[in-house]
Amino acid sequence: ADLGIGEIGEMLIDDPETRAILLFLETVRQPARVEAMARHAAAAGKPVIAYMLGRSRAGRELAASHTGALVGSYEAADAFLRDCGIVRVETLEALFELAPLVAHRRPDMARSRSAAVMTTSGGAGAMVVDRIALAGIEVVPPPDSLIRGLAERGIRIPPGRLTDVTLAGTRPEIVGAVLDSLLASPHCEVVVVVVGSSGQFHPDLAVQPILARAGAGNPLAVFMAPQADESLRLLAAAGVAAFRTPEACADGVRALFDWRPPRRLERPPIGDPARAARCLAGARLDGHTALEIFRALGVPCAESAAAKILSPEIAHRTEAGGVVLSIADEAALRDACRRILDAVATAEPNAQRTGILVQRMEAGVAEVLVGYRVDAQVGPVVVVGPGGILAEAYGELAVRRAPVELADAEAMIDEAPGLAALRGFRGLPRGDRGALARAICAVSDIARLADRGVREAEINPLIVKAEGDGVVAVDGLVIRAVAD
Repeated sequence: ADLGIGEIGEMLIDDPETRAILLFLETVRQPARVEAMARHAAAAGKPVIAYMLGRSRAGRELAASHTGALVGSYEAADAFLRDCGIVRVETLEALFELAPLVAHRRPDMARSRSAAVMTTSGGAGAMVVDRIALAGIEVVPPPDSLIRGLAERGIRIPPGRLTDVTLAGTRPEIVGAVLDSLLASPHCEVVVVVVGSSGQFHPDLAVQPILARAGAGNPLAVFMAPQADESLRLLAAAGVAAFRTPEACADGVRALFDWRPPRRLERPPIGDPARAARCLAGARLDGHTALEIFRALGVPCAESAAAKILSPEIAHRTEAGGVVLSIADEAALRDACRRILDAVATAEPNAQRTGILVQRMEAGVAEVLVGYRVDAQVGPVVVVGPGGILAEAYGELAVRRAPVELADAEAMIDEAPGLAALRGFRGLPRGDRGALARAICAVSDIARLADRGVREAEINPLIVKAEGDGVVAVDGLVIRAVAD
């Protein structure tokens, strides 16, 4: 009754008959033990593959009621699994069918996200191409040199993305020759073979040539359409990943490309975590103190000179009428302070008010939200997304375990919905992505504080200026952890 995934996984790593470990997860308990097991498995060359519930709110509620566990966000758990070097699948079929594709291979071995698709059935091949492309993988056509080489042997294949040998070409010598060329070709990282009805009725035509080339050259995945139980059995016995649906096949290929070795944090802190911890230890934790904490962590912050209410009990100052922008002179500042105090007294009559913060007015290419929180399942995470008053409108955020490396922060900027403007979208000036990535790392360094006394923290907005001009935080929030 006291055994968990960590202990059972360790037992399987030591089992010489086990080549891969499959996890069906409703939640993550004892994440430190799970991580230790996954890192041990990676060192032993045994991939760990996970399917996890909880992508929807309903799924998270069911997992919580069924397991009695604290359930955090799916995105945080996904980031945890990625950090541990665990292969993540999104379909249940892929959980059971993927293992031969990753067994005896190293993570992060692909140079590019490219796949070649060969088929004996045009319709079934098109289904796989469609799904693979939706997974963000480029389906590449055979190069001219490969087409010419096969033509010299009397085998003609089309130049498009789908290498269709057709039913008429479903003969062992043709299937084998084309497959040899694709498996040896550097133009793709993975070869997907789609076998049509011959797999069900004549395995000797297309399946036997695949069996003869198991483990040769580029990674190989097979999709059977229609399902052919005997052919699937033969392929599994030969160690070839064979999928029953185009969705599982595409999911498996995507999972192979996304597979990374366990992450190791190597960079030093961006700022001074010890000074940030001293700021955190102060009695008052309002917006001014929050910005001082972020400044100590290494995030550039606006000079104190818009006017904002200071209160540890008001998280969203704009909604409470606690922010006034574009103040031109001292008279306007006095008027703004009166309006702020009147508005906050009406909106939040019981909130403690510790003062009004006056800052330099800042502008830039984009406003970004950079946040930190302690997830109920896996601990500290950092999040990035569009900032300002639209932060909650976008919903989805890029998530990683904290602290992050600079490369992780850069990847988060590319993933976060709504940050395309930073790339110079439609002629707009490019934002300072390097400075933003460093700020993300700095915020994630909250996880380095000795007592981890922060439950949640957020910069919103972080103003991203034009490329080369940096970033500046203009509003911050820090919430202490509740003592046990």
